Amino acid sequence: MVNNIAFQKSKRWHKRSFKELIKYLMALILVQAGYLAEAQEAITLRTIEESITRQDLKKHLEIIAHDSLEGRETGQIGQKKAAQYIRAQFEKSGVKPVTINGKKTYFQRFQLYRKNQGEIFITVKGVRYENMKDILYIKTDSGRTERNIDVVFVGNGTPEDYQRIEHADKGVVLFYPDGENGRDDKINTALEAGAENIFFIYGTSDEDIQKQIRLFNNYYRRSRLDFRDSTTGKKEQVFYIPPSLAETMFENSMKHLRSAADKSSKGRYKSIGKVPAGKLSFKVENLEEAVETENVLGFVEGLEKPDEVVAITAHYDHVGIINDEIYNGADDNGSGTCAVLEIAEAFSLARANGLGPKKSVLFILFSGEEKGLLGSKYYTTNPVFPLDKTCGDFNIDMIGRIDNRYVDDPNYVYLIGSDKISRELHEISEKVNETYFGIPIDYTYNRDSDPNRFYYRSDHYNFAKNGIPSIFYFTGVHDDYHKPTDEVDKILFGRMEKICRLVFYTAWEVANMDHELSKK
Repeated sequence: MVNNIAFQKSKRWHKRSFKELIKYLMALILVQAGYLAEAQEAITLRTIEESITRQDLKKHLEIIAHDSLEGRETGQIGQKKAAQYIRAQFEKSGVKPVTINGKKTYFQRFQLYRKNQGEIFITVKGVRYENMKDILYIKTDSGRTERNIDVVFVGNGTPEDYQRIEHADKGVVLFYPDGENGRDDKINTALEAGAENIFFIYGTSDEDIQKQIRLFNNYYRRSRLDFRDSTTGKKEQVFYIPPSLAETMFENSMKHLRSAADKSSKGRYKSIGKVPAGKLSFKVENLEEAVETENVLGFVEGLEKPDEVVAITAHYDHVGIINDEIYNGADDNGSGTCAVLEIAEAFSLARANGLGPKKSVLFILFSGEEKGLLGSKYYTTNPVFPLDKTCGDFNIDMIGRIDNRYVDDPNYVYLIGSDKISRELHEISEKVNETYFGIPIDYTYNRDSDPNRFYYRSDHYNFAKNGIPSIFYFTGVHDDYHKPTDEVDKILFGRMEKICRLVFYTAWEVANMDHELSKK
C-alpha cells in the first residue's frame, strides 16, 4: 500500500509537472520572441548611422592609399587594384551591381586617350622656331599636320577686323588679349570667321613668351588624358609667337603693328589692311595611345520608388608616380572613396532590415577626375539611370584634413552648391545638421565670387550642369595637396566619421521624400 500510494502520488506529480513544463516552455518561447522582436526593433536609423565608424574608414584608407596602389593613376595598375577593392567591398556589404548593356556589373568601362606632343615648329624665312623653346603650341589634338600658308594681320581680332581683311585659307595673326578668358573669346571669334590657324603675338617682348614657356613647361610637356571626341574634327592650330617673329614675318615693327591694331579698333580699318601678308610653314605632331579605365558603381534598390535615384559620389583616382615618388592621395581622394564605401554599407544595412530607402541609391566612384572630371563626364553623358530620374548628387572630395583657416578648430565642413539648384536641398541639409550634428558649416567656397572656383572643380559639377541638385562636401586644401606627403597618418578619422554620417543622414532624407526636390 505504501508503495502504491507513493506511485499514485508520483504519477499525479509527473502529470502536474509536465503541464507546468509545457507552460514554462511556452512562456520561454514568448519571452524569447519578445527578445527577438525587441532586437529587431533595435535596428533603427541610429543603429545604421553608427555602422559608419572611424575604424572602418581607416581600414579602407590604409588599403586605398597604400604604396602598392602606386598613386591610383588613371588607367594604370594601381587604379585597377583600387577598382577591384571597391567592387569587393560593395559585394561584401550587399550593395548590388548595375545593369550595363544587359549584363550585371560593377564596372562602367570607358576609353580615354593619352596625348603627348611630338615634333612641333614654325619656319619663317628659313629660320626654325621650336616649340617650348621659341614658341608655344597650346592645342592637344591628335594627328600630324604640315602646312605652308599665307598669314594676314588682323590686329586685335574683333569680328569687324575679320570682315575687313581677306583671310580665307590663310593663317591669322593677332595680339594676345588680357586674360585667359579673353584668349578663348578671341579663338572663338576667329573660328566663327572661318580661320583655322591662329597665331597670337604674346606680350611686348620676347622675354614675355619665355616666362610663359617656363611657367607651363611641365604642363605642356607631360602627357594628358582626354576623350578622343573632344578634339576629333577640330582642325584649328593655336600658337603663341614672340614679337620678333611677327616683325620678321610682316617686315614691320611692333610699334607700327600695335598702332595699326589700335586704329582698327577705333574704326579705321584700312590701317591693318596696309600690313603686307606674310608666309610661314609649320609642323604639328601629336601622339596618342588608348587607355582603358572604369567607374565603379554599386546600387541599393528603393523599396517604393526604385526608378528614382539618389547618387552618392567621389573620385578614387589620383596622380600616380611623379619623379619616382608615389603620390598616395590619402585625402585626395582616398577620404571620399572610403566615405562612399561606408555610406553604401549603411544604406545596404537599412535596406536589408526593411527600413528604407524609398528611392534607390546609386554609389559611383569615378576615375579620371584628376584629368578633368572625365569619369563623371562619361557617366552623365552615358547614364546608367536617366538623369531626369536622378534626384540629387552628394559628392565627397577631400574630407580628411584641416586647412590653414581652421588649424585651431577642426570641427567644420565646407558645403558647396547646396542652394544653387534647389533651395529645398539646402534647407534639408541645414535641418539635418542642426538636428543631429551641429557641425559649423562654412559656405565661403559656395560664393559665386570664389576665386578658387571649387564649384566647377569636382565631380558633382557634371550633375549640376545637367540640372541635378548637388552638394559638394569638402574640408579644404592643405600643404600636402597634390604632394607625396598626403598620407594616411595625417587623416583625422574622428572628424571624417562625423562628416560621413552627416552625408548619410542628408542623403537618407532625400531618398525617403515622397516628392522630388523643388528647383529654386
